[in-house]
Amino acid sequence: MKTVIKGKNIELSDSLRHYVDKKVAKLARYLDNILGVDVELATEKTRSAKTRQVVQVTVDVSGTLLRAEVRADDMFAAVDAVMDKIRRQIKSYKDRLYFREKTGAGRAQAVRRPQEAEERQRWSRHG
Repeated sequence: MKTVIKGKNIELSDSLRHYVDKKVAKLARYLDNILGVDVELATEKTRSAKTRQVVQVTVDVSGTLLRAEVRADDMFAAVDAVMDKIRRQIKSYKDRLYFREKTGAGRAQAVRRPQEAEERQRWSRHG
C-alpha cells in the first residue's frame, strides 16, 4: 500500500507524520486490496477557529476511490475523525461487494434481459 502525506499551508512535524502513518496502516486490517492512500493536511484561514484544520483522505481500492474530508480545530482530532469516516466507507463498500457476490446482482440482470425480450416478442405475436 502506497501512502502519500502532503501538507498545505502547514509544516508537517515528525510526530504528526508518524501519527498519520500509524492510522493509515490500520486501514489494511479492514480491506486487503488497497492500492494507495493520499492524505492531505491543510490549514485554512477562516473566521471560525473550529474549521481551520482540514484533513482529506483518498483511498484507492482497486480502481474505486473512497474519499473523506473533516474540518476541526485540532489536527490530531481531525485525523481521528477522518479515519472513522473512511472506516465506515470501507465497511459500506465491503457490504456492497458482499451483497453483489451473494445475490449475483449485475450478472443476473444481464442474463434476464434477453429472456425478457424473447418473452415480449412471443406475447406480442400472440396478442
